[in-house]
Parts: sequence; C-alpha cells; structure tokens
Amino acid sequence: MPPGVRTATAVAASIGGAVATFLTTTAHKAHNQPINADSTAFQRHYSVRDFPAPTHQLINNFWFPHFPPTTFPANEVPFHHLGVGGANNFFNFGLPPNHNDDDEDAGDDFTEFDVTSSAAAALGTTLFHHGYRRAISLQEAVRRSRRILERHREEIGDPGLVVGVSIDGEVVWTEGLGWADFENRVACHADTVMRIASIGKAISMTIIAKLWEEGKLDLDKPVQEYVPEFPLKEFDGQPVTITCRQLVSHLSGIRHYSKTKKPDNDDKAKLLLPGAKTTLTETEKAAAVARPAYNEFNESEYYLQKPFKSTLESVGLFKDDPLLNKPDEEFLYTTHGWTLLSAVIESVTKRKLTDVLKDLFRDLNMTNTFLDEHEPSNYRRSKSGCLRNAPFVDNSYKWAGGGLLSTAGDLLKFAHLLLSSYQHTKEPSPGYLKSSTLKALWSLVDKTKKDEYADKGYGMGWMVVPERTVGAFCLRQPHIVYHTAERSEPAPCWPSFPGSVTRTGMDPAAPPPEGIVVTTFANLEQAALYKKSIEIAQIFDQVERGGAC
Repeated sequence: MPPGVRTATAVAASIGGAVATFLTTTAHKAHNQPINADSTAFQRHYSVRDFPAPTHQLINNFWFPHFPPTTFPANEVPFHHLGVGGANNFFNFGLPPNHNDDDEDAGDDFTEFDVTSSAAAALGTTLFHHGYRRAISLQEAVRRSRRILERHREEIGDPGLVVGVSIDGEVVWTEGLGWADFENRVACHADTVMRIASIGKAISMTIIAKLWEEGKLDLDKPVQEYVPEFPLKEFDGQPVTITCRQLVSHLSGIRHYSKTKKPDNDDKAKLLLPGAKTTLTETEKAAAVARPAYNEFNESEYYLQKPFKSTLESVGLFKDDPLLNKPDEEFLYTTHGWTLLSAVIESVTKRKLTDVLKDLFRDLNMTNTFLDEHEPSNYRRSKSGCLRNAPFVDNSYKWAGGGLLSTAGDLLKFAHLLLSSYQHTKEPSPGYLKSSTLKALWSLVDKTKKDEYADKGYGMGWMVVPERTVGAFCLRQPHIVYHTAERSEPAPCWPSFPGSVTRTGMDPAAPPPEGIVVTTFANLEQAALYKKSIEIAQIFDQVERGGAC
C-alpha cells in the first residue's frame, strides 16, 4: 500500500523518529558521536517543558515547512532558522546528562543537553496533528514496541508479560517477556497461558450474539422469562425491568463486587466540578471525595475460594441485593451481571455453561483457551512495593465474566474471525457472526460513557471508542473496540484501518480481516496495559503491508 494511504491517527511515533533523526544527527555530528537511526524523540529526550518559558514558546511556535513526506529522506528534512551544533549551538542550558536507556548500541553520552534534541519532541507532537508519517519496517516496529513494554515492565515491577500483534489477519509478532513463574524462574513465552479475566466477557458475548442471531434469545424480554429464579426488582420503590440488552452493556444496575455504590477516581472528580448534579449534601460529598477510590481488589468478594456447583448457586450471591442504579439510566460495570447472563445461556441452550464455553473454544479453534480450573501463578505488589503471590481464588462463580485462561495466539484468532465477519457485509456471511450483529456489538450504547466528554464507552460485551474526525489537521480517531482486565489487557481491534493485501492460508470463502490487532497480558494485578497497547497499534500501523522482519 502506498505511503500516506492509511489513516493519520498512528503517525506520532514515525514523525518523532523522522524529526529526531534529523536533529539528533546534527547534534551527534557536532559532538562526534555515533548515530543511532532508531532513536526517537519521545523515547530518548527530556521534555521541552524542562526549558525556561521563552525557550518553550520558541520551540512550540517554531514553524516546520509543510513538505510531503516522500520529498526528502528522513535524515534530510529541511529545517530553517535554528542554530544547531558547533559555534551555532547557543541554546544550551546545562540540564542533566541525556542518559540513553533505550538502545544497547547507541553512543549517547552528552554532558550537556542541546535544545535541538529536545525540540524534536515538541515538533514531533505538533507534526502529528498535521498528518505526517513515514513507513517503517516490521523489524523496527517490533523493536520499538518491545522497548515500550520492557520499560513499562520495569516501571511497574511486572514479573511477566505476553504480547501478540497482527496486521490484516497475519500474526507478525508474538513474544513473552520476563517470568511466568518468578520463584522457579520459568520464562514467559509467546504461548504462555495466563488469566484473561474480564476479556472473557467479550468471548462470552459471542455465545449470546449467536443465540440472538438464531432467534433463540430476545434481548429485550425481562430476564425473569429465562431465569425465573431471579426475583423481580424495584428501584426507589418502583418496579423496574431488567433485560439481557441492559446486562450486556452494564446498564442493569446490578452491583459489582461491592454491595454499596462507591465512587472511583472519575466519579470523585465529577463531584468536585462546579454545579455537579448530585443528591448528596455538601457534608456527604466531602466524605465521598475523602474516601479511597473504589478498587475491586479491596473487596473481599473478589477473593472467593468456595467452588460453586451451578450457575444458579452463583446467582444466589447477589440476586436478593438491591439495585444500585435504575436500569437503563447509568453505566455500572458488573461481573455479576454476566453471571446472570450465564444462567440465561443455560436456560436457552438447556446445557451447562461450561459445556457451551468448551464447544465455543473448539468451534473457534481456540485450542489454548480453558476454564480457570487450576491456579496459575499471579502476583501483586504490597503497599511497600514488595512482590507477593496473589491470593488463591476460585473463579467458578464467574466463568463467563472473568474465569478463563488463554494465550496471545488464541486471542488473535478470536479477533481475526470477528473482524472478518464485521467487514464481510454481503449475505450469507461466511463468518461465525453476521456483519450486522458485529456492528451492533461494536457500536457505542447510549449512557455508557462516564460523561459527555469521554471518548470511549461500552457496546455489547465490548468497550468502544467511536470513529471521530474533528476537522482538517485535527484529531482523526479510528474506530477501536477492545476489552480490558485488571490482570490482562486488552485485545484491541482496529476495524476501520484499511488494507488490501490478500493473506495466504485463510479460508478462501472469507476475506482476510483488515486492521491492527494487539493483545497484551501480564501476571501482575493492575498492570495498566491499555495505553501501551494503543501505542503499539499506532506503531504497527506505520508498517508497510507485506513487510517482513
């Protein structure tokens, strides 16, 4: 595919690299240092904010000429009016040395810090909004992405991590970093099996979607028509209806692991806004803000060790508890809601949920995805920062909502089959689900965003970032669908990215999926990998289709 055809949303890293190559080349020549072409401003240099305000303004306001990306080689981009190196190196503020912790072979031993090196960060950020990009090799994309993940692992003290990336349905990178078993020094590999926690909701949604497609399940009927054991509910003294459609989008009002509504950091921030809508008194508001933010890992119910023999027994955990929200009024993330959906699946199929899940894994060729019936090695950090084994838990009460194990390879397979189905709009569909079904699953559902300014919300079993274009030279946000988990995050799919290369080894009746898929998971609680996965997806979108390591 010719450079420039693909969307401009994933060009930040390439622009930083192109500008940094020019600027650091000049600076390195001035200091007689070897040049590492793989360096990027974003990964190597201090922030421009480290400079005094006048210099900050000078750099941010500096105009970079608008030349087409293919006009000049990356290291010969014209750049005017900024003195660099030698006698012209007059912007030198004696900042701390620029230590290079990114490249093993780079010679980067400045004793003082040049403004020209830091300028690349500001200019790279500015040029990102102007849609500049350059193609990179697959090898370079892997190298950059590995560096991002290794640095993140070091920052959070994560024992082990697995990553998988595909472009247009072809797996281009899978790797394990660190340790699967820290005590016994068992290394992580590309096929290491880990807990995928709430990513299981997206997999279980496939079962619900199939039953809905086949007319066996009505998403808008009261849930009691399928599970009469679940009692009728009231909110504020008025009877309310809970449906499967509300359950798959976390709009049912059913609680999560806490029996009371506890604000998270976003909720607390909203309470502090002038004119915030709330029924709390000023005293209650102050108390709510002062309390620690909600964290499911602080809830005792998260660590249940009792095995549950049936789904209905699991539903008994919460069925008699009051609703925390009125259904269809406010988003409230709930794993228990997916336990109730499990009971619905059993009612419709007349089979045990565990058997239905195992059949799904077989049908989707997910040969390394299993029920979490055995305890894998997982870790947590204590308040003092020490590494500890995570407590034992029995996940039999939440198979569908957070009780599965899988690998990067299997999650990539799962994403490919859904992407292919989504993009094949002609009937009959050769995919597992119809395109129209995936469109419903991957569309933002009303009232699932945290607030009107949030860029993401929830669809049906999937988290969704809608496609959005602000205007010329402004934000161009692609359509992203994904799911996160506290231990393993995420499997983001980018179905709006175009592609044109036909891949070999695929079903000839189905088109190859087009898009970037990244899956990352770690064996440390709260590893926070979502933003890193998006960075990696942006990097791999710069790779020319058909590139090889």
